[in-house]
Amino acid sequence: MKTFHFSLGPVQGFVAQARRTRDLWAGSFLLSWLSGQAMKSVLEQGGEIIFPAVGKPGGLEDPMLRAMFGDRTLCPRIGSLPNRFKAQVGEGFDPAVVENSITRKWRELADAVFELFVAEVAGMYGDGTREIWERQINHFWEIDWVLGKREATECGHISDGRWLDMRKNWRSHWPPEEAGEHCMLMGDYQEISGHLRNTKESRERQQQFWREMQDRAPDDRLDLRDNERLCAIALIKRLFPRIGEERLQSIIGWVPGGSYRSVANWPSTTYMAVVPWLEHIARSPDHTKKLRSYAETVSDTVKKSIFRKLASERAAKIRCLEALHGIPIGTGAKLDDLDGDLLHPHALKNHRTLYLSDRRSAGFDDDPDREARERLAGALRRLNGDVNRTARSYYALLLMDGDRLGRLLREHAPDEISRALLEFTGGVSGTVAQWDGVTIYAGGDDVLALLPMDKALGCAAALRTLYGECFAGRGIEEATASCAIILAHHQYPLQGVIREAHHQLDDIAKDANGRDSLAVAVLKPSGVTAQWVNPWETGHPDTGLEQLVREMAEGRFSRGFFHKMRDRYGFLDSVQDGPDDIDRKRLLVAEYLQSRERDTTLEEAEHCIDRLLGACRPFVRENGRPVPRPGLRLGGGFIARFMTQEED
Repeated sequence: MKTFHFSLGPVQGFVAQARRTRDLWAGSFLLSWLSGQAMKSVLEQGGEIIFPAVGKPGGLEDPMLRAMFGDRTLCPRIGSLPNRFKAQVGEGFDPAVVENSITRKWRELADAVFELFVAEVAGMYGDGTREIWERQINHFWEIDWVLGKREATECGHISDGRWLDMRKNWRSHWPPEEAGEHCMLMGDYQEISGHLRNTKESRERQQQFWREMQDRAPDDRLDLRDNERLCAIALIKRLFPRIGEERLQSIIGWVPGGSYRSVANWPSTTYMAVVPWLEHIARSPDHTKKLRSYAETVSDTVKKSIFRKLASERAAKIRCLEALHGIPIGTGAKLDDLDGDLLHPHALKNHRTLYLSDRRSAGFDDDPDREARERLAGALRRLNGDVNRTARSYYALLLMDGDRLGRLLREHAPDEISRALLEFTGGVSGTVAQWDGVTIYAGGDDVLALLPMDKALGCAAALRTLYGECFAGRGIEEATASCAIILAHHQYPLQGVIREAHHQLDDIAKDANGRDSLAVAVLKPSGVTAQWVNPWETGHPDTGLEQLVREMAEGRFSRGFFHKMRDRYGFLDSVQDGPDDIDRKRLLVAEYLQSRERDTTLEEAEHCIDRLLGACRPFVRENGRPVPRPGLRLGGGFIARFMTQEED
């Protein structure tokens, strides 16, 4: 028997380069699906997947692999297979068959997208479009594998866990350089029209190409925005969910989620930002009637065909909005299906992203639907006044990753690790849904999810608990995971949000804070304005930051308290030596009492400052244990205040 290690990439270059939540899901799903094709090929050649645990033919446990082997009872929507795996194979095993299984399926999917959406436009308006398409899809994937036996030498043996990393150091995959006008989503690749923008004629041909592409997409400008020019890879991610149920069934093997709608429509970042506002409305029958009246105003203002497109959140089905789901608003839509842009005052005003008719803009500042937009803006203002609340502009992106998985694999039976990860993966989507979120990816020890801002801390704590319990149930007590939460503005580019999440997770929670930590950052249009990190034992949301958020919500801290602390006592927000804990508490209590407009007892002030110190005292994990550091991380206070304040 031989050991086979396999890896498929690029990961960040495929998943994170996204403009819409559907792009983000599509990248993670396709990467997991193609990795599953490689696993399927190994199993069909008589091999056995050692890590991760997926089972064997006839007893497969992973839902994606079961669907690939013909289980028609399953239509997995979330990618559950990692991009690398380890297998045990026999002497007749052929790695080339594994590679071919990936390239064949990728080619089938790419051909379907090209045939349905690109071929006719390329023939009329393209300049070498087919050649660009072929070059990009043929040279995109990095497929690395190592096959061998673990044989001892005079110097011992190299752990087979290092084989794949050593193979990657060869850097044998070099995609060709791309010339011309570049993709607006994946900037290293040429957009497929092939036209340059160096002459008026060429610019007009390029513009005509992409307008024709819009007309062939099922939801035209909702699938391709005005002036959005993409490469082959980005177009496949964007449009493969639109190829139809029959082709999805034929190529993927099933329709993800069981229906065409479940893959075509994903909740937007704006929608996730307005979920707390919708939840507030759903609690009151009177408020719900007023929201329905607003939906009727939208229906009366736009054409029926446009209204059908504006009910674009049909696949979200957020748990806390169940009361709205049973209320019809026409064209088969329900009250919680309204496009998030229709519910947010600033998004409603943006004519470049929210289209209220089929009319096209004559220029950057031209709004062909100005009258309709003003009518809806007035109706939304009245609705906000009636419900006494305006939707916030921020949502949460959660990124989670296990700590030191390689060391666990060396110190424990790999099968036990695999089983624990399989159990964890199986519980992620349900846990995220309980906190009114949407899972984008859950495979191995990785999680990516979108949540309403007010539910993110609780969800992070629940996922961390689930992770520990899945390992502890198999006698592995030292397994930990780190997490990053980005409270991001709904219009901040999604690629930037993902990039900041990886920075907070990898550089802050893991490297700087010693792992087994939670990092939180506020990402406004101007950049990161507040950040906080602590190990789970001391910074656990249920006992630290979450409690401070509750104190803020109850109005126990004035709006300017933390700004005064930072401006007047800057040394408190550093790791340099300052006052000892007793003096620090006395100082904060005194400032707290001074900041209160009403009478506050000393006992109440000390209670609030204890909550503040519990959340903001810095700890760093060293040798597996949290070690206190001087100073305070006042970012925790700013984050708590931000999460509870009303929209400006």
